[in-house]
Amino acid sequence: MTDSAHAPLSARPGRPRPPANQGWGPVLRKGGAWLCSVWLIVAAVGKMVMERQYVGGAIVVIAGVLCLPPLYGALKARLGERLPLKVYFPIVLAVMVLGTQVADREDQANRGAAQKLEQEQRMQAAAAAREAAEREFAANKAEIVANARRTLESGDAAGALASIAKFAALKDPDLARVRDAAKLEVAMTSPLTVKDFEGSEFFAKHRVGNAKNWSLKTGGSDFSYSAPDPDGPAFLSSTGIELYSDPAAVTHVSIEFHGNSINAPATFTAAKEAFVRDFVAATFPEMKADQIVQIVNEQQSIDYDSGSVMPRVPLGKGHVAAGRSGEGLYILLER
Repeated sequence: MTDSAHAPLSARPGRPRPPANQGWGPVLRKGGAWLCSVWLIVAAVGKMVMERQYVGGAIVVIAGVLCLPPLYGALKARLGERLPLKVYFPIVLAVMVLGTQVADREDQANRGAAQKLEQEQRMQAAAAAREAAEREFAANKAEIVANARRTLESGDAAGALASIAKFAALKDPDLARVRDAAKLEVAMTSPLTVKDFEGSEFFAKHRVGNAKNWSLKTGGSDFSYSAPDPDGPAFLSSTGIELYSDPAAVTHVSIEFHGNSINAPATFTAAKEAFVRDFVAATFPEMKADQIVQIVNEQQSIDYDSGSVMPRVPLGKGHVAAGRSGEGLYILLER
């Protein structure tokens, strides 16, 4: 008997040796490729259907198809070593990134179109409401204005405003007089809050800075603000504003216009007068701005040791104090 007869079957001539055990690596790679492919395709189709990202979604679908192991196997069989995995994978990744970027741009365009449509719908609704209010007011003006006046005279200023709220955009002089009187009455009877002041038109118009606050020994809190000089950026000084003492019911407000030095104190210019008028409207509108301006003009040249010793001038149910201390011009309003 020959030696070959005693050799293992796998070693006998003419029989191929079986491949070595390669472990779980190939199986995991192929499974990961299938999982990645299915995930990309499902996610892209979802984007196309739900969010109308058609072009970007289609490109991502292509990236998902390229991940399919059978497709890579077929391409590998045709191209051989000219298509190694280290070249194929970056191509698939680039296609996926391109699709994602295109989808993002489509999403932004879709959102912009939706916002534009929503804005147009709001404008159309507002125009329709205005036209309806104009027709109703034209047909019932005398009754509407008379009812608002009676409600205001009965002491219900908020009710008067509510009764004419739908006609707020109309420019009728009789309606405007009732509305302004009701607004003033509401402002006079409603406490000023720090939140109201910080949300006012004055706060935004004059670029008032954020508050610094601290507790007072007498109780309550002091809220201190700073704003640019009303006379413009050529003036390096700033303007100080204070509100105190209860943040839910402010009773004292003040302004300090800073000067450059003792020899160049702040003066009450036209710009500062406009600033004061806006401030009064935002804080204690029941006080007459014309009278406050007159008091400031009379007192601005009188020098006091501090604002606490400035004489209080009665004005309505409150008081006004004004004068100069050092280089600063002070104005204090008390409710």
